[in-house]
Amino acid sequence: MGFSENLKSFRKVFKLSQEKFAKEIGISRSQVANYETSASEPNLTTLKRIADFFYVPIDSLLADYYDYINNPVGCFYIKSNLFDHMQRSNKIEIYTFNYRFGAFKTDDNNIMEYLYIGSLRQPLIKYLLDKSYSYGDFKNFTDLIEAQIGWEFVDKADTNTYIIVDDPQVPGKYYHIYGNYMSGMKMSEIYQNEFFDKFKRNMAFDEVGLRMYLADLYDGKTKSNR
Repeated sequence: MGFSENLKSFRKVFKLSQEKFAKEIGISRSQVANYETSASEPNLTTLKRIADFFYVPIDSLLADYYDYINNPVGCFYIKSNLFDHMQRSNKIEIYTFNYRFGAFKTDDNNIMEYLYIGSLRQPLIKYLLDKSYSYGDFKNFTDLIEAQIGWEFVDKADTNTYIIVDDPQVPGKYYHIYGNYMSGMKMSEIYQNEFFDKFKRNMAFDEVGLRMYLADLYDGKTKSNR
């Protein structure tokens, strides 16, 4: 994949035309088109402007991403200045999230997907749960996940996609996080026995076993948006 595909993914997730994105960055539309077709590459100054615009480190734009079915374990990045109120100084923090994608069939033959991203006590997650009351903040968070790894969180009541965290201080409990238009990010403990049991079995796979299981579940087809 690399920069050209990554740039196209970021731009499309954030619903920007080539022309609008070019204006935001201060370059021409033809330059954006050339970057996305690998006809040319940006210089370091332009690359930094693009990374800053999307609130990710440069490495995230250059990474050779693969689809999340064949590579279900990895990481994504978010800069703290994505959230204005989180910035208490001029220092910008880069938050690294280690993720694990998984999926399973329910008893009624639907496929449920989840993205496990670790502890709810990570600074950025804690901020979104405790301090941010903006649905826009939560949407920016999920959009940056999609832009980087290709997996889309569908935020609706009957969703088949879940973002899951745990609490190291309460072993064995897991929570799913979601958006609320009135109060930003919310969290609920997972109680549903069928989901919980299958989720735990998924989490018991090593990386190779998980990859083989997902390939079989999706019949060897990629579901990546890239």
